[in-house]
Amino acid sequence: MLSGAVLLTFALWLVGTVAMSGLVVRRVAQAAAIAVALGTAWLVLPLGSQPSESAVRASGSAEAYSDGRLAEYRAAGRPVFVNATAAWCVTCIVNERVALSSDVVKDAFAKANIAYLKADWTNQDPTITAFLERFGRAGVPLYVFYPPGQIEPVVLPQILTPSIVVDAITPVTAASAS
Repeated sequence: MLSGAVLLTFALWLVGTVAMSGLVVRRVAQAAAIAVALGTAWLVLPLGSQPSESAVRASGSAEAYSDGRLAEYRAAGRPVFVNATAAWCVTCIVNERVALSSDVVKDAFAKANIAYLKADWTNQDPTITAFLERFGRAGVPLYVFYPPGQIEPVVLPQILTPSIVVDAITPVTAASAS
């Protein structure tokens, strides 16, 4: 949201600084300001309602988050990775493209039989809000890994790389290989 406000402020400044310039310069500045405003809106505004569970599953083997599903996996002793995200969160989108969708991470999740739950907070779902608050967070991104048999989950940093994710789950991956 902050980046959107900065870009919109830039667009308004651009129009204001060229208000006394010639007609051609003014038109170019207005077109650039409109392009910046539209691009900003496209990046930061939610597009539609929260996706269905089937849409979340189709987006890369993730299941929709629910407290019940997390509890089921934990009770079964299965490791769980929770990705709290939102469609308008630029950091979340970059992390998903760069780290979570990488072959290295997908292979590591598969090797360790890690359940991948996606907690979509695009429309500020109260269940996801409660999950975020349990970790002292007011917003996304939040990445939490629940190793099997451990009570305390591991909270990953907000900026991810494939190696950060793989390093966090390495003890589980190593244990499943032996």
